Amino acid sequence: MYSKLISLEETIDDALRKASKVLMLISLPALLLAAYRNLIIEFLPLHQISLTLIWFGFLLASLNNSNLIKIRVHLVVFLFFALFMFTGYRNQSFVFVDVWLIIAGGLMAFRQSLRIVFVLLAILPIGLLLIINERFKYPGIEYELHLAIHGTALLLSFVLFYTIRNVVQNYQTLYESQVTINASLTEENKKSYLRIVEGKETVNEERQRLKLSAFSLSSQMSILEKVVQFAKKNDDPMLLGYAGTRIEELHKDLLDYSNDGSYISSETKILSVSELAFSIEQYLRPFKAILAGLTTISVENHKILDLKFEFPINFIKIICHHLMENCLEELSPNKVLFDFQIVGKVIRNKQQIKMTCCIELDRGLKDFDPLKFNKAMENNQILKKSQSHTAVMKALVNRLSGKLDSSVADDLLEYKLIFWVNVFEENRQLTPPPKIRDIFGFE
Repeated sequence: MYSKLISLEETIDDALRKASKVLMLISLPALLLAAYRNLIIEFLPLHQISLTLIWFGFLLASLNNSNLIKIRVHLVVFLFFALFMFTGYRNQSFVFVDVWLIIAGGLMAFRQSLRIVFVLLAILPIGLLLIINERFKYPGIEYELHLAIHGTALLLSFVLFYTIRNVVQNYQTLYESQVTINASLTEENKKSYLRIVEGKETVNEERQRLKLSAFSLSSQMSILEKVVQFAKKNDDPMLLGYAGTRIEELHKDLLDYSNDGSYISSETKILSVSELAFSIEQYLRPFKAILAGLTTISVENHKILDLKFEFPINFIKIICHHLMENCLEELSPNKVLFDFQIVGKVIRNKQQIKMTCCIELDRGLKDFDPLKFNKAMENNQILKKSQSHTAVMKALVNRLSGKLDSSVADDLLEYKLIFWVNVFEENRQLTPPPKIRDIFGFE
């Protein structure tokens, strides 16, 4: 069963609103009777106006208006003090109207300290006694003694005020502790919910990463299987040995995956652009062997001497592999040319590298839409769909924090991959390489 926890202010406000409504209704006959006495018998219009205004004050306090929450207690206390003063002056008696003073003090105890209550309850009776001549006196008792006895009796009301104050403080402490507990529980529930959502997302991402890894492994094993068959058929022990070395590398990748969950290692190698191009050329040997006579595959770069960089070689190799597989599935390439170049200047010890893959086709580019490929590479939704070479390339490009797109120019399809690498620190200690004209002696 759910129970709403209500604050002290709301509890007091709701009780005062209902009490004001009841008091307003049951005091209406008394107001009418007082009007008859004050207007017809004795004709005291100012006193009657004051009582009427007090009655309308209780009417205002009984309204269910959110703007009255902060002032309702003060309004009701003021009305009882006003009722005490006006009726006391009208009847020329303090003893006759002290009940309004006790009620006002009890209401003040909900919000104010007992010291403030005592000061106000002392000032108002003294002020009233200065302007009236007490009519109700015990016979045979002096006036001062009479007031002292009655005042002492009224001090007993502070037992009630003290009780009210204790209840209020205990309720406030209980309410604050419950609010703190509820807030901590809400925060824990929120964190638990977020952990559950994050866990679901992590599981889905891990499942998708596993699917893409398995797809990439299957694709590489498939091409190596064709290479092994081709090497055996053509009695090429060097190619067969190369295929065996690649299979061992894949086996090592699987062992690493079982240990740390990372199928494709992000390990970097210190290479120049020329050395990177040579590594990619060796990596694409299976495609050269299988497509010999059908497709020419070559890797170029135009640097003789260049700086060293920290290349994530595994990412680049597998991107090239799936780029070739994607071309073979969707197109019939006649010639494929890879080119690696340095772009721009070094910025904060980082250098931008551009890899281009130019593809020449026999039957033109009518069946290929570069915009569709670019849209797929810009949207991570492709990672959540079925496994494909494009999805694997997208995942690896994200790991590189790079950009891969395609374009068509002069009947050539061009893929362009741009990514950043760290400059090898020892480059700073090396002397600048000589220029070509210094080597060969011409301009």
